[in-house]
Amino acid sequence: MTAKKYRPNVGLMISNRAGQVLMCERVDTPGAFQMPQGGIDAGETPAQAAWRELHEEVGLTRSEVRLIAESGKWRRYDFVGAGQHHLGWAGQTQKWFLFLLTDDAAPIDFHRQAAAEFQSHQWMTPAQAIRAIWEIRRPIYRAVFDEFKPFFASLPAIK
Repeated sequence: MTAKKYRPNVGLMISNRAGQVLMCERVDTPGAFQMPQGGIDAGETPAQAAWRELHEEVGLTRSEVRLIAESGKWRRYDFVGAGQHHLGWAGQTQKWFLFLLTDDAAPIDFHRQAAAEFQSHQWMTPAQAIRAIWEIRRPIYRAVFDEFKPFFASLPAIK
């Protein structure tokens, strides 16, 4: 039996000072929202991939966000349905990064890539985000919110 192969990936939880997180509506599945995420390129560290994806997917720069935390463990999920075994991968394994938006006026720009993955965005509470995400990803979102919970509890104290 061949072991499943998982695509290395980073997940980006971007919070505003109100404790809401950025959820982006997919172009290919209208009404489907998720947090930005993307693959780790060869030779790239997870942190380097997170900063690159932050700019490519939502147009934010280092001057508009602050890195608050990196998840302590990798989390994975399997592709299902039409996405199963996409490009030879059984699913994705993700390292998550938590960013705080430091500039409330920073524009979210989905057109840094030739083919934008997202078409709109909403700021959601953690509970709303968990309800909005695809069911196969809910366990990961719950685990990441639990891991980053101390940040949300101390939000007013973070400058």
